[in-house]
Amino acid sequence: MIAKPVRHAKVCLQFLTGLPLLAVLVLAASPVQARDMTGKGGVGMLVTTEGMPMAAFRYWRTNFAVELLVGYVATTPSPATVTRPDTTQVRAAIGFLYRIADAPKASLAIGLRPWLQYRLTSYSIYLRPNNQALTEMDPGFWSFGAEIPLHGEVFLNDHFSLIGHVGLTIDLGAPLARSDAAATTLDQAKDTNLLIGIRGGFSGGAGVTYYF
Repeated sequence: MIAKPVRHAKVCLQFLTGLPLLAVLVLAASPVQARDMTGKGGVGMLVTTEGMPMAAFRYWRTNFAVELLVGYVATTPSPATVTRPDTTQVRAAIGFLYRIADAPKASLAIGLRPWLQYRLTSYSIYLRPNNQALTEMDPGFWSFGAEIPLHGEVFLNDHFSLIGHVGLTIDLGAPLARSDAAATTLDQAKDTNLLIGIRGGFSGGAGVTYYF
């Protein structure tokens, strides 16, 4: 049983937010006087539209680049409840980019970024009559997926660049029991060992890179 991806307003807003930056990068990237990135590596930070900061390493071989990304984010609402739990997420990804347009101060590339993510949640249940808090922890679960980003980069000088990307993403993993109608899940079943959820949408992000 596979659910069809649902586009909702929040995802579309995230996509549209990244379009102005992307338009600037596309206009700046002309095919003349291409910037030579052969053999250059860089480290930096990328913040995604999902709110996850990721450390990134990127290495270029002519028009092809390989990336390694690691991200971590934790939310701690007070009090933590079933609907608003403490959440810890860790993500690792590898990326492949191919440059499709170049200019002395900008470039544009298309790529593929497979990723693997671990999510752990906990929350408190208040017992009556003394209103004592009992902490419950859900079993952590793994999910995986891939992004197809359109990656733009503007070079401030030979070492620093600003980056931005928008693209499509597909997530695979256990169904997420979400109560809002905009959630795209395979099923609301409690037995997540038998089902695989497939969700699709838009992704985006922005950050900075230092090339050495």
